[in-house]
Amino acid sequence: SVLSDLDYAGKSNRELSTLRLSPSERAIATKRLLALYTVIATLPGIPSVFYGDEAGLEGFNDPFNRMPYPYGKEDATLLSHYRKIGGIRLEYDVYKASKFNLIHLDEDVFVFERYDSRWSYITVLNISESEYSIFGETKFLNLMSNKRSENFKIKPISAEIFKIKRNFTLDLRRN
Repeated sequence: SVLSDLDYAGKSNRELSTLRLSPSERAIATKRLLALYTVIATLPGIPSVFYGDEAGLEGFNDPFNRMPYPYGKEDATLLSHYRKIGGIRLEYDVYKASKFNLIHLDEDVFVFERYDSRWSYITVLNISESEYSIFGETKFLNLMSNKRSENFKIKPISAEIFKIKRNFTLDLRRN
């Protein structure tokens, strides 16, 4: 794990108020946040964002989890991702009300679809340290990159969203 409560046992509130992630911890946490927000935002329901997550705000337990918003110092990668996902949710009505189907679930990968009568919107979450590939019989659209292809790579600790015609055939493989 990136952090655990044991890492902070015995520290005073003064010490806890100044703790920040190391660059390597922050890199892992950012990858996880990007991937998990993609999933949360594409599951049925309305996603909830904890104040400052979209800007990379750090903090520990209460009261340090509600630090002031970092105006002018937001994490550009996170903000861009949250805006991209918000744009996808606005553009495609399937995220307002549609059907849900679990396609695949194991210890490394979670794949589900939201769909209407014509299109399937597939979210793929890869929490492993391995890369996966997803293949289709025809070209399909990666909504994150706006690229079309018959196959895409799913990087370790990441998530992607795809649009494909209903009654699709996709194949997911570990590289």
